[in-house]
Amino acid sequence: MASDNNWKDNIIFQLKHRNQVEAHKFQDIIHLNNKIFKYAYALRTENEQLTSQLERTKVGAVEGKGGEGRECSTNHRS
Repeated sequence: MASDNNWKDNIIFQLKHRNQVEAHKFQDIIHLNNKIFKYAYALRTENEQLTSQLERTKVGAVEGKGGEGRECSTNHRS
């Protein structure tokens, strides 16, 4: 029974050690990738806010000019 646990523990140790060695090589890339994702998320959020603001501005401009435009077209018909 002790030998059953021994080889399992040995495999677990080897896998953890291999993971540490191999993951260490890529820590800089992982860090930069996470930084890029955060930056992309911030840009996406800002883009959505600006798009929403632009739409509100367009709606406001159309509503503001819409009344005048109707009056002008009515005046031209007379």
